[in-house]
Amino acid sequence: MDIETLRRLVEEAGFVLRGSVHHQWKGEAPAIPAEAGEIVAIRMEHILRSTPVLRSLAGHDALVITRHADELRQLRSPILFTECISLGQQLLLREIGHVETSDETSRQVAEAITEADERPLLDRIAGAVLIVTGEVVESEATESARSPESEHDPMWWVARVAVKSVLKGRKPASKIEVLFASSTDIAWFKSPKLYTGTSGIFLLRHVREDETPKEVPRTAYEAIDPLDLLPAERLAEVERALGEDRGDR
Repeated sequence: MDIETLRRLVEEAGFVLRGSVHHQWKGEAPAIPAEAGEIVAIRMEHILRSTPVLRSLAGHDALVITRHADELRQLRSPILFTECISLGQQLLLREIGHVETSDETSRQVAEAITEADERPLLDRIAGAVLIVTGEVVESEATESARSPESEHDPMWWVARVAVKSVLKGRKPASKIEVLFASSTDIAWFKSPKLYTGTSGIFLLRHVREDETPKEVPRTAYEAIDPLDLLPAERLAEVERALGEDRGDR
């Protein structure tokens, strides 16, 4: 299988594992439409990519809905690219693709997973107009935050950040203003909360005029994505990504 296909499978699959087929599995399996394929029982030996909850299931069994049952039964140790259908009494997965384990495919899959895991941060870094380290010295609510229009209102606040160092962009004044969503609603709870004393690495974009409260200056920045505030411990990772973005070697 070529590397581009592997990359596509990793992107599409939320759950990647290496395992072995249970040829004599005797448990109960849910009924599925004939057009969906067959169900194959898999022993999950290694979880290669998943959520933290699913990663703990290494060593357990799973049922995999597949249109390639005969192919899977012939493989000694398949790497399966799947999506999770059910987390009930028995983990039920749907196969997106598979490949036999070898030194080459193991290396290629590992590289594709690393690329997929790093891409969101790389994209966020590439799109930032200013990246700085610093600390919030003051924050206050905007007028719109005091009178939210709905339960999903971002409840905008403005933080004033004392800049320690500049990693990307033109050096700003010693303090900059950063718009952030104070709401803990499901639409915003992962957004950075830049209250006084918060410090780290800030990945910033210009405020968007169509969504910004009138009292916020258009020279302000915004931090609304979970990756827009990183702990200082990730400085080397950000610097490395910036070097790659500039083509440094």
